[in-house]
Amino acid sequence: MNSQKDSPDKYQPNRMADREYLHAKIYALRPALLKQSNYQKMAESGQVHHFFPKLHPDALKKNPFAVKETIFNAEIDIIRRFLRISPYYRSLFIDFLRLFEIRNLKQVLARAFNKPYLFEQWYDIRPYQQFDRELLQQTLSPKDIQALLRNTYLAEAADNDDSFRKFETAESSIDICFLFSLVHNAADLSTGQRRQFLTLVYTRLEIMKKIWACRLVQNYNWPPIKIKSHFEWLNAINTAIDGCVPGFSAFARSPAKWLRPCKLSEKTSAADLELALEKSFYTYIRKRFKSDFFGVDCVVCYLWLRYCQIQNLFSIVEGLYYRAPPGAMINRLIC
Repeated sequence: MNSQKDSPDKYQPNRMADREYLHAKIYALRPALLKQSNYQKMAESGQVHHFFPKLHPDALKKNPFAVKETIFNAEIDIIRRFLRISPYYRSLFIDFLRLFEIRNLKQVLARAFNKPYLFEQWYDIRPYQQFDRELLQQTLSPKDIQALLRNTYLAEAADNDDSFRKFETAESSIDICFLFSLVHNAADLSTGQRRQFLTLVYTRLEIMKKIWACRLVQNYNWPPIKIKSHFEWLNAINTAIDGCVPGFSAFARSPAKWLRPCKLSEKTSAADLELALEKSFYTYIRKRFKSDFFGVDCVVCYLWLRYCQIQNLFSIVEGLYYRAPPGAMINRLIC
């Protein structure tokens, strides 16, 4: 794979597209994000095309996957535009797109391990992709996937042969590698912006750790000592974070307080725990958006809010296609 494939275009510098311009643009775009009332209207009326004019009124009945592709392209269009007009936050915008490319890769990985993958959907992030859609038409082995990862931003995930003996460990290695890349990209930010960015990354990591641990207990009956060993790689990420902002992880706030209002118990399923934490994190991000106009917070928070919006729209499309009750659809949204 060509390691430069993530930046084939040449952005067109715009004197107005400086950092302050991007922040002002993002502030102006924030109110246009969908609200729960919008989702409620979609779920009850089934009229997704009212929000996306390019969709035919009967498109959902014919091909829900094509509907999701149309929605996805419309949702990431603003990110593509930011990448074309300005060099600022380029790595952050590309990392946002890579969140979806990793989903593409996991579909290919699931096929290599003969694992079912619900709702197969290819996320087209051209021209910033490193893995092409044609991979879905190929018969690949886990070793083939390892070879694909070399010379890409996920190269380190392919270094451990043991990780690619099981789907779960291979998937985890890819997630961990991407987290490391996020921390390393923070080195391009100023000290103040770096601290803001790593606070968000570290908080997200702690939430994912709770979700992963719950899944390992409920789905695989892992004992606490095995889970603790599995998370030893977190120490390396903490070290990397401290390398960017000395002493940061030692003072990072724990998100444990978010569990209290979620009304969870030992019998809470991993899926319900994940939904509760995702909603809490969404609230945290929404409040943090306006914490500093000149900081990186507004950029990262906007990207996460848009990421959640895409997931919510896909949930609505899938719910409408399978005729789920509107209330059930709304309850599973992250908003």
